[in-house]
Amino acid sequence: MNRLERTLSHNDIYLFGPMGSGKTTLVDNLKDDCPESVNYVSIGAIIRQKLAQKDAEATRIIRSGKKMPLAYITATIEPYISTEKSYILDGVPRHADEAEWIKRHANKREMSALAVVLYANTDILLQRIYDRAKNGDRKETPERIRNRLSIYHNNINKIVGIIEPSLDEIIEIDATVSPETVHSKVKHELEALS
Repeated sequence: MNRLERTLSHNDIYLFGPMGSGKTTLVDNLKDDCPESVNYVSIGAIIRQKLAQKDAEATRIIRSGKKMPLAYITATIEPYISTEKSYILDGVPRHADEAEWIKRHANKREMSALAVVLYANTDILLQRIYDRAKNGDRKETPERIRNRLSIYHNNINKIVGIIEPSLDEIIEIDATVSPETVHSKVKHELEALS
């Protein structure tokens, strides 16, 4: 087992970053490095899968445009994060009630926990998101994108602050660079922990 595998298999990781910061690409690269070491759990991917399967509850919640109820989020992710295997969790917590739940969950786990926080300039994020939308990845309006980025930036410090007592480490990475550089920096930071 190499140093990266050792860190990934002994730590639950909470991945933070605004849309367009490269979270999915980072996780794909980490999974390529260590495919058996960790579960990757993305609330967004799970919800998209439920919508594709015409799940009535997911459809109703998304169509409402309101915040997802905590009970729905916890019921959705708990089967993935309550195993003996470590995980990388993307997309939760986004709100204070979710962060409080995650803090309680992390405190019950026998794993160490850490956060990886990707940050990037808003102009760079907007360009990445617009480029992604041009390729048909997602249909986002500029107003909705700016609103989502604003909400993220207004909440991230509070959210990380709530779960910080349950974390052994917080790793902050500049995501304005190439995905390969982000991967290399995160990999280096994680290897240094083993």
